[in-house]
Amino acid sequence: MRRSIVCLALLCFCILSFHANAEEKKSFWAKSSDVIVIDGDTLFVQGKVVQLTGIDAPEIGQQCDHNGHLWSCGMTAALDLHKSLAMARLSQLHCWVNGKTSVWVSATCYVEEKDLAAAMLGAGTVEIDRVGSPYYRSLMQSAKEGDFGLWGSTFEQPDKWAEKARFSEDKSACIVKAGKTKKGKKVFTTPLMPTYKKFKATRMFCSDEDALLADYVPLIKMSK
Repeated sequence: MRRSIVCLALLCFCILSFHANAEEKKSFWAKSSDVIVIDGDTLFVQGKVVQLTGIDAPEIGQQCDHNGHLWSCGMTAALDLHKSLAMARLSQLHCWVNGKTSVWVSATCYVEEKDLAAAMLGAGTVEIDRVGSPYYRSLMQSAKEGDFGLWGSTFEQPDKWAEKARFSEDKSACIVKAGKTKKGKKVFTTPLMPTYKKFKATRMFCSDEDALLADYVPLIKMSK
């Protein structure tokens, strides 16, 4: 009887440990100072490309029309995300994984209990994606009612903009640099990444997503 109880206890311990490890794998931590912003809804964290779940940001080179004047709404969204991380450089980023593909991870990420996607929706710098939660939808609606950010402007959907559905006066370029390293690795970089200025591109993309789907990976460090 005692042996049976011991065996049962060991079995329960193994089951609990398995579930604990499974839960742990669903989230990850990183120092905010180690996180790199790729664009307004994409981060590079611990070797992973992380798409913030539930939102869609203008492409980083995209412009929006505010009362006849173009402004860099894509760069504004990226800078908004960068600012949230820079203001909490001594804090931890905590992300819960919602899904993954062979190219990126979709996750909800927090810094100091601040939901990064929710904060950007509230500021009006991004919109919800097709599966945005009711909570995210309410934040976007509030931003719309206040004409914050994008909602005080006219803008194309990011995927259509990347396909060149743009305002006639929009002279913005596709500014995602891409090319190969000396070892032949296909890489890309965007303006807020530390490699952007020095990297000599042989190809330009309109979005980081297009680069990723073409099998290019983020260039984090320049080879010496």
